[in-house]
Amino acid sequence: MRVDRWLLALALAAVLAALPACAQSGGVPPQRQGETAAETQEVPAETPEEPADEVTEETSELPEELAEETPQEAPEDAPAEPEAESETAPAEPAVYDPTAPVASEEFVLSNGVAMDMTYAAVLVCLGDGPDAPETPGGDTVTIQWDGILYGFYPDEDGVYRLDYLNLSEDCRDVTIFRGIGVGMPIDEVFAKIPAWDTELKQWAIQTIYDEGSCRSTLSYVALSYYVLNVYTPDYHAAITFSRAETAVKWVEFYGID
Repeated sequence: MRVDRWLLALALAAVLAALPACAQSGGVPPQRQGETAAETQEVPAETPEEPADEVTEETSELPEELAEETPQEAPEDAPAEPEAESETAPAEPAVYDPTAPVASEEFVLSNGVAMDMTYAAVLVCLGDGPDAPETPGGDTVTIQWDGILYGFYPDEDGVYRLDYLNLSEDCRDVTIFRGIGVGMPIDEVFAKIPAWDTELKQWAIQTIYDEGSCRSTLSYVALSYYVLNVYTPDYHAAITFSRAETAVKWVEFYGID
């Protein structure tokens, strides 16, 4: 019985000795503590991937410095750019001062034909009326239309240019510079130029005005009729008046070489 008590006491002592160690380790035997820790170690949760940006139909706006400029349409009432002048475009009669001598740029007919125009340009001004070849040839080429004779001569480059005009007494719809036309009385013609002496003196040559290279004279031809000559550095106009009415009967333009 005594031995049994000792054995019981020893067993109880052993149990009591083991209690502090178990208390320090949380009640888990030392040999199992590592395994339990490994088994109970939390596995870090996987970091969720950030959701991709949703593709939308709306396009994000770019910064101003990167945005492309959108061409703006011109307003409907914006003036059109002026077109370049064409050599075949009709000429416009020059605005004149009746107190100034006639200038070279005034040698333009009311139909848009001007001296030194090309053959093609004159055809454009005349339209489909005259029966004339599209391409000129020879030393001279003439077109006769609506009471006017147009004479062309080739220049040094072979381009045919208007160098002569004759407005006959049948030409009633076309006028020359300053609105002078067939049938106009001589006093009305004098009113359109700086005439110094308008008395009809029946002299061979009578000076009307003289501005150097721009001048005008009145000739009494064959003791019968008058011719008013108008000169510029480039052209010469001879305005012939009828004997009875002293009105414009015909007009000739010449180029001065």
